[in-house]
Amino acid sequence: MRSRFLNGFLVFVWPDLVFKYAIQAETAFEPLVSLLLFASIFTALGLRLIQQFSSYTLNLRFATALLIIFSVFFIFVLITAAISVFLNWVYSACIKIGKKKIQADFLSSFCCHAYIMPIWLFLISIYLFLPNLEKTTLFGISAVLLMIRLLDIEARLIKAIYGFRLIQSYLLVFVQLILVVFGASLAYFSRDIIRYLNQGCLVF
Repeated sequence: MRSRFLNGFLVFVWPDLVFKYAIQAETAFEPLVSLLLFASIFTALGLRLIQQFSSYTLNLRFATALLIIFSVFFIFVLITAAISVFLNWVYSACIKIGKKKIQADFLSSFCCHAYIMPIWLFLISIYLFLPNLEKTTLFGISAVLLMIRLLDIEARLIKAIYGFRLIQSYLLVFVQLILVVFGASLAYFSRDIIRYLNQGCLVF
């Protein structure tokens, strides 16, 4: 099953069909519309969460809210494009299928990532900017389940674009996850070391 402008929602149920259609269509128009739709929904939901779980009081005019939506949309587009370029470069430079190198396909990568990237960005934004919400049990369980599903969809995306077997895609996603967790842990560890050294310098 597929739709012209609602594939960003259908991808959670039929990811293989959605990615196949996005690759065959060879156009970024529908993914861009999906990004704009996600930007509208997530901006409204984000503003509501800010009012609910923070001390800020937001009284926005319509023009200001519209400007925020388009700003979020352009952020989605830029981050999706950057990640597509980076992953294309990594896969084409470092991975082979047999003796054949992976061919970079930016358009297909962008169109497919456009359907899942806003969800990742929304989860990260909530984690960074709404610490009160992240401590709730319901949010923790929902976030973990959603991340597992997103990782499964990412593996199917890699399979659809680059022609890997599904088990190879799962392994590649697992390696990427380990590297991201290791990088985040290293960043937190470095931050704690710098803070400790600064405190030691202040004592002396």
